[in-house]
Amino acid sequence: MSGAQWGLVGGIAGGLLGTAGGVIGTYFSIRNTRTVEERSFMVRFSAAIWLMGLALITVLVLGLAKVILGCLDRDHGRAGPGDRPGQPAPGPAARRGDAP
Repeated sequence: MSGAQWGLVGGIAGGLLGTAGGVIGTYFSIRNTRTVEERSFMVRFSAAIWLMGLALITVLVLGLAKVILGCLDRDHGRAGPGDRPGQPAPGPAARRGDAP
């Protein structure tokens, strides 16, 4: 496997392990409560935190995808040889760097 594939595998595995740790931590936090009121609060609070985290991740993923795709569509105002009307594209010698 290439380095990019190992990075993808590591990213997915890390995300899954982190989420599993959050779920286990949430479970034991709720389980270790002493009173019914405390348990009810922890359930509501945990659900709210998980929903806010999911919403934040969704916004970040969609926002970054839009930024990345936007950067790929732009040339950032740079004009290369042959980009202006009436200017011919350079020949093979100019492309190799042999041109004067």
